[in-house]
This record gives sequence, C-alpha cells and structure tokens, in this order.
Amino acid sequence: ASKAVVGSESRVDKELKEIKKLSSPNGLVQFVSENNKTDIIARLKLVGRYRSNDVKVTLKLSPSFPFEPPHLSIPPGGIITYDGKLPLTRQSDWKSSTSLISIFTELCLYLSNADDNKTIKL
Repeated sequence: ASKAVVGSESRVDKELKEIKKLSSPNGLVQFVSENNKTDIIARLKLVGRYRSNDVKVTLKLSPSFPFEPPHLSIPPGGIITYDGKLPLTRQSDWKSSTSLISIFTELCLYLSNADDNKTIKL
C-alpha cells in the first residue's frame, strides 16, 4: 500500500472515533456509524415532535481521499431529499485537511434547524 493510503486509513479510523461521539447541539440528531474502509455509513436518527426516523447517510471515500472530497449519498424517498450541494462535499470547497466530522456536523446542524413538518432539502 502507498503511504497516502496508509495515512488516510489511520486518519479515517481516528475520525471515526470522533464521529461516534457526535450528536447535534440540540439533541435532535443522534449518530451511529459503521466503516468498511471506503464507505462510512451514518444512521442519523431524527427525533422531532411528530417523527422518529432513521436516515442512512453514506460517505463514500474515493481512492484518492483525502485529496478528493467524499461523495455523500442519501437514499431517495423519506424525509430527506438531497441535491448534491452540501458545501463541504463540493470539489471547490474541499481541502485535504477538511475533516469528515465537519461534513456530518454541518449535516446535523442543518437537520436540527429544519422545520418539523417539511421535507428537508439539503
């Protein structure tokens, strides 16, 4: 394995430990994660007055991570629709030092601030 790959792998493991501790500031989003080295799968539990939904969010890491942003995917249907525009996953906004947790934090903040009765558009 090249050094870059080894480096990014330990970085991912380190970040996963942090990500597992993550929950949104107002407690509306609880976070669980799994990792199979290329995909980081987060289950965001949305807890609102009228709902309790599990949303599965996948961050796919490219072979050239961290020099390319991960691809964020959210399954269609359900409470979240995603148009691919979360700032930190855009090539132009991504730096190799950007942490994965910052993507999830941004997502959590967004979800926490969303109106209870609306479909959330990211």
